[in-house]
Amino acid sequence: MPDRRLLGVLPSPVPPAPGTGRQTSEVAELTRVGRRLLHCLREDVGANATHVPLFRKFPDSVPADTADFYVRRVFSLLLQDPARPCVLCGETGTVRPVSPCAHLVCRTCWDGADFSACPLCHRRIASAAVTWTTPSCARRREASPCTETP
Repeated sequence: MPDRRLLGVLPSPVPPAPGTGRQTSEVAELTRVGRRLLHCLREDVGANATHVPLFRKFPDSVPADTADFYVRRVFSLLLQDPARPCVLCGETGTVRPVSPCAHLVCRTCWDGADFSACPLCHRRIASAAVTWTTPSCARRREASPCTETP
């Protein structure tokens, strides 16, 4: 619930006398307060943000089992390490950091052809072509990462 201070001064509960001109100002003030309240409520629930689907061919390409998709994402976050095999397919030597976030992703399990974000943090990846960073760039966290084509 928004703080009353965010809404500004609330109008007086005493009704104005007809013909005094106060009615118009009261309505204008009530309108302003109502709009501010709606703005605060939209902000609280995230309705003021632009929502962009993470699947490029949404809704056709959304996985049938979204719970499994979520579990795999969390599992990957918890257990993935560059020296370990991929937690999804078990292959070794395929895990590389993806640009721009440098999260570790297996090239066999995820190529970025359809999903437009990092499969771990969901940070948006602009192009359909996956940009892989080298480990040294991931450690330095450079503003403009060096890249390597897959």
